[in-house]
Amino acid sequence: MGYGAMEGYGFSLELGTALGTLPLLAAVALLMWRRLKAQAPHLSYSHLSDMHGITPPWRWRWRRLSMWLVLASAAWMWLAMANPRWLLPPRQVARTSETQNPIVRPTPTEGAALYFLLDVSGSMTREVAVYDDEDMPHFVSKMDLMKETTQRFIGGDPALGLPGRSQDMIGMVAFARAADIVAPLTLDHDAVLTRLKLLQPVASQARDGTGIGYAIYKTVNTLVATQHFAQKLPPGQRSAYTIQNTALILVTDGFQSTSPLDKGDWLRTMPMEDAASYAAEHGVVLYMINIEPRLAREEFEPHRKVMENVAKSTGGQFYLAQDPRTLGAIFREIDGLERQRTLVSTVQLGDDLPKESFLNLVPLCVLLSVLCLGGALCWDTIIARVVP
Repeated sequence: MGYGAMEGYGFSLELGTALGTLPLLAAVALLMWRRLKAQAPHLSYSHLSDMHGITPPWRWRWRRLSMWLVLASAAWMWLAMANPRWLLPPRQVARTSETQNPIVRPTPTEGAALYFLLDVSGSMTREVAVYDDEDMPHFVSKMDLMKETTQRFIGGDPALGLPGRSQDMIGMVAFARAADIVAPLTLDHDAVLTRLKLLQPVASQARDGTGIGYAIYKTVNTLVATQHFAQKLPPGQRSAYTIQNTALILVTDGFQSTSPLDKGDWLRTMPMEDAASYAAEHGVVLYMINIEPRLAREEFEPHRKVMENVAKSTGGQFYLAQDPRTLGAIFREIDGLERQRTLVSTVQLGDDLPKESFLNLVPLCVLLSVLCLGGALCWDTIIARVVP
């Protein structure tokens, strides 16, 4: 309801809108008052003695009907602008929905809490070759590749065997030199996908870097705070959503490489091993995906080993996407590992059913206003034939 609304089961009215139209109503009332005070049309006679005893015609007795009809028209229009509604009781809404084949949809009450940690360092602007169904290559940036695959994981893609994560709370963290929470944990996945589309690699050298350890530590801290809030509710209250398990899905194109500007800052330069220990301590699983094909070279084996050990220490896994095609398969494997299907089905109205439990009275008020105004015009011009 709007500001200053009056409502209950029965009549409902938005007072804020109604009060805003009072000046217009006052102007109409003033015009009608001046018309009432004006001298009525008349004919002049040299002598009125011959007029005594003549009964006024019925039209004379109803001479002010048009004025009252105009006032009624203004009143109905004012009421229409106040958006009147007749609220329906719950039992009437339930009966209506039963007659129109209600659609059963799952309402998630339990599931996983997943945070995506997405690398937005400057190196994500580099392009990689992606092959279509006819093995024709085209080049896309690593950032676009990461965003597209993440979107399919969250929203679902039958072609990749991804059913979507509609039952899970999903959040997003973008990291380079620092880590920023782009979207907190939420069941509103459309909001997360909107933020995902807006992600861009950092443009300045001062913000560049790959602080993986700091990103993991900050995200785990956020997860722990969310769980703590749900556990510390007042007596008699319980959270509407129960987090069964937590996981981080980190996508990067490199390895830990902190900014020289953060030298001496323990938090910003936190090793991945320390952050992984903190995650394992709180039961958070870490999946690490590296989308840089060159990392498969022998010279980078020590870095691969470190990332693999970090992921396994939390119960997760490390993946190397040597080919962009394998990224979808990796997400499909993680989807299977972190699948949680504890749902409660409730009856909800489908898109073809009424979405609001009230009867809109605006069309009726407008119709009555037009009828009153038309009646006033017909009275003056056809029936009463008022002298101008």
